[in-house]
Amino acid sequence: MGILITLLVSIITLYFGATNLQIGLLLLIAIYFFIVTYYIANYIEFLIKKKIEQINKNSEDINIIRKELNEVKKNMDLHLEISKIKAKVEAMDKSSKKRKGTIDPRIVIILIT
Repeated sequence: MGILITLLVSIITLYFGATNLQIGLLLLIAIYFFIVTYYIANYIEFLIKKKIEQINKNSEDINIIRKELNEVKKNMDLHLEISKIKAKVEAMDKSSKKRKGTIDPRIVIILIT
């Protein structure tokens, strides 16, 4: 794109420079000013696009980390639930060991009748 603009500037400058030197010189300066402005704007646009791509990549990374943290949190909740269940089972085992040899009177009545 830059080569085409340069060729166009050269052709216009040569055409007007051949007819009137002052007009050709003013056109040359104006066109080169616009070319430099175009390249500066193009470079700024490139930098902005690069930063936006970096922001998008970082957002994706953050989402991946958020999902992984949610999975870790779920696993921690599961471990907490498992430890609570283990504590309840141990308490039930201890209470069943204490009642060793006791028979529920309802069972005796059911067996008799």
